[in-house]
Amino acid sequence: MLIQKHRYIDVLINNYRLTQSIDRADDGSAMNILIIFGIAAGCIVAERLWPAMKLPRVNAWWGRVILINSIQLGITVLAGQT
Repeated sequence: MLIQKHRYIDVLINNYRLTQSIDRADDGSAMNILIIFGIAAGCIVAERLWPAMKLPRVNAWWGRVILINSIQLGITVLAGQT
């Protein structure tokens, strides 16, 4: 009876370790983020080099865009962690 209980506990511990290692496996999410940022940067550069139409100049536009996108990124990362 005591040996069976120890085997049961060993199985539980091994299953727990297995699930923990699967949860922390590298799924390539860092590479996905780099690819997304690279594509976004490429689109911004292409639009600056070959604009589709003339747009008016807006004061502090880049600062506002960076602030809003940083907030969106923070919310997305926080949601992914919880």
